[in-house]
Amino acid sequence: MSKGISHIIEVFNKKDLGFLLSDCNKSFSEAVINDYWGKEVKGYSSTVKTFSLKPNSRALSTVVNKCVELFGEEPYGVFYYYWSEGGYIPWHSDNDYKAAFSIYLTPDWKYDYGGLFQYNLIGPIKTILPFQNTGVYQTGGVPHSTTIQAESSPIRKSIQCWFGSKKTKKTTL
Repeated sequence: MSKGISHIIEVFNKKDLGFLLSDCNKSFSEAVINDYWGKEVKGYSSTVKTFSLKPNSRALSTVVNKCVELFGEEPYGVFYYYWSEGGYIPWHSDNDYKAAFSIYLTPDWKYDYGGLFQYNLIGPIKTILPFQNTGVYQTGGVPHSTTIQAESSPIRKSIQCWFGSKKTKKTTL
């Protein structure tokens, strides 16, 4: 599969976005510290919390249906991610996956907060701002990172979808 990036604006309609943000906020208390990332993906990042969307839930169904609509494929895993100050991802390429889709949920995100998505296909490094209801779909192992999240920034909330892992298992609706 060739390497590519798609920046998608207005991923969800207003009703679905509101529901997913509310569900993400409610799920924060059940999120767990992400201690399964290796050093190559974690680097020196502060703690990142994750929450796996529950099978047969409205949230999972909403995200999976959107992925099928946009990409013609169901993700095998869908998570809420919660990034706090000092959180980032160093340069890596997700080579174990066919594709990944990140959808940003936090309203009123400012440049100064950090957490910017950076990638390099060829030539200069490009940056995508994590504005609410936008998404980044990457295929083929594009080298990418995020900038360090600033001190006193709000928690950056996102949805992460994974496609085609070497350990693929179908999402249960």
